[in-house]
Amino acid sequence: MINILFRKKIANRPFKRSSGQMVIEMILVMTVLVAIVGALRGTLQSSEAFKTLVQGPWRVLSGMMVAGNWNSPDVAINKHPALGQNHGSLEGTSP
Repeated sequence: MINILFRKKIANRPFKRSSGQMVIEMILVMTVLVAIVGALRGTLQSSEAFKTLVQGPWRVLSGMMVAGNWNSPDVAINKHPALGQNHGSLEGTSP
């Protein structure tokens, strides 16, 4: 009789035995994610991938900031609009 009552109590509480399983699984998932991030960071740092991702576009962008031309700064400075043969006149040009 006691055995039947004990089984009914266990049947009503199915998660009682696995109460810490979720915590253990989340710790495992966090550990795996930290390991993956650490491996990726080491790989990217040794291959200098971030350096090439930043320097490539920055060279062209700095040319645009320096001289207003989408080239590297040493080429773009020669194409600066202020270096052109422009003139201004209050009277305008004759037709």
